[in-house]
Amino acid sequence: MQKPFLRLLLMILLLTCQFPVNALEQSQPQTHDIVMQALEDEMARSTKRLKLNEHDCPYFVSYTVNEYNNLRILASCGAVTDSGSSRWRSLKVDVREGNYHLDSSNFSHSAGMLSAGLMGIGSAITADDDYDAMRHTIWLRTDAAYKTAIKNYEAKKSYLEQNNVPDRPDDFSQETSTTSIDKPLKLDVDSSRWQTTIKSVSAVFRQYPAIQRSVVDFSVNGLTDWFVNSEGSHIRQTENQYSVIVLASLQADDGMQLADSRVFCSTAPNDLPKEEELTRAVKTMADNLMRLKSAPLAAEYRGPILLEGQASAEFINQLLRYHLGHAQEVLSNTDNTAATRHNQFKDLVGQAILPPFISIIDDPLSERYHNQPLVGGHKIDEDGVPGQKVLLVDKGILKTFCTSRTPTLYTKHSNGHSIAGIGEASTLYINSDNQLNAKQMKDKLLELGKKAGLKSVMIARWLAPFDAGFFSPASLLAEARANTGGMGGGSFVRSPLFLYSITVADGHEELVRGAQFSPLSLRILRDIVCTGTDAKPWVVLAMEPGALAYYDLVAPSLLIGEIELHKPSKENDKLPILPNPLSEK
Repeated sequence: MQKPFLRLLLMILLLTCQFPVNALEQSQPQTHDIVMQALEDEMARSTKRLKLNEHDCPYFVSYTVNEYNNLRILASCGAVTDSGSSRWRSLKVDVREGNYHLDSSNFSHSAGMLSAGLMGIGSAITADDDYDAMRHTIWLRTDAAYKTAIKNYEAKKSYLEQNNVPDRPDDFSQETSTTSIDKPLKLDVDSSRWQTTIKSVSAVFRQYPAIQRSVVDFSVNGLTDWFVNSEGSHIRQTENQYSVIVLASLQADDGMQLADSRVFCSTAPNDLPKEEELTRAVKTMADNLMRLKSAPLAAEYRGPILLEGQASAEFINQLLRYHLGHAQEVLSNTDNTAATRHNQFKDLVGQAILPPFISIIDDPLSERYHNQPLVGGHKIDEDGVPGQKVLLVDKGILKTFCTSRTPTLYTKHSNGHSIAGIGEASTLYINSDNQLNAKQMKDKLLELGKKAGLKSVMIARWLAPFDAGFFSPASLLAEARANTGGMGGGSFVRSPLFLYSITVADGHEELVRGAQFSPLSLRILRDIVCTGTDAKPWVVLAMEPGALAYYDLVAPSLLIGEIELHKPSKENDKLPILPNPLSEK
């Protein structure tokens, strides 16, 4: 199943559910798959015998069990602040009443909750291979889901009898069943070595007393996913995921909060940077924050901007990525209208959304880009449909969306991109036929500035993936929801963290801080003038149901003809009353 890299929800659970560090090494694979047996047996019983009064048996049932084996080590200023391992499982149940054309899903109730098939958040099930305990939990969850499905189905039919909904697509697509069984998971991690490494890397921040908060977070997740459905799919997928996340923040002299982060992810331990590389990256990160601390405030600006490297990838991620999926239509009985989840492109298939020299592909099956590992893809998605490479935008024209088994007006079948029943981009490639090298891009930027009569132009080299005041995993999740309308979308793009004012007359660069993007229309994507030759993969954040996840975005630098930046607010937090004690040593 498609598994977003490093589910934040799981990170939060770890803070309250710690087990001995050696629990991972003690976990032994079972010869007989008891989890699959329990799912299959309850599936057979439910599809044949689950019936209430005059209602039919459910026409579709699916079960998903996700197992997580996690080792996590956190360190700050050279000392371990938290460490431990854990193992747990969650169960998701999808029970549908009706038929493929009209069923109990895709309907929003007055209470604001979506009906079956669109929530995608599981509940706990025993982590022991205890057949009876599993059957008991699956039985109860199935019974509750069936009763809810009947209620939803009747409410939905009543709504459609009273409201005209033209061109309503089917509720569920018919897809070929899938059988795929991976070998049992074997974790590969040297916890002692990584504890030493994380402590050493985090100690770099002791050299920077101005940095108020810092953490280096190492995590290895052994994931096993079981999926069965009433159409005959039987899937077990396994994957190891490794990550090192570095967070650091400080305040400028005027109290402005400034924070930076680095994320290193892989599916193999040898693909993570070595200790020396991590140390260099953290030192560079700290040096950049210190430079930013002393930088002058940005002024109001309207003109061309060059987005280089990570800034380009994050700009595409935060502004565009959501709208390449999430094209489902959800009926609502709250305002008698067919509601969508804020996808502004849903009716633009066949129309230009980007310049004619840009095309976009999503390929969840790709594992590396120029020998650099990718972490956001999948073989089979969460609906049990094999992932497919999809041409989303062809020479600026929107062709289709990343889709799940929930049809839209323009897509009748899944292309293997389901997250919790919702079509979602995974590994995006931004391709361009109008490429310039770095010097040519900068020259073009200065040329546009001269034509506009500007004294300076802007280059952004790093966009904040989150706001500086949101430092903990839990607050990151809350902030992501607040800034994306709940589950993504909208026109919010976070601040450019490393922004440079370039003098048009002589090309002199000056780092400035605090600028904010004005609310952006997706129309700005048509103002891309050209792209660079420097395409590379970047790990980006994305909001999913109940979690903050990581994906890949392969993007070149972008030159945009005109953008508006606002100067920073004068309201900032006060500095600490006493200085960092490290500064007095």
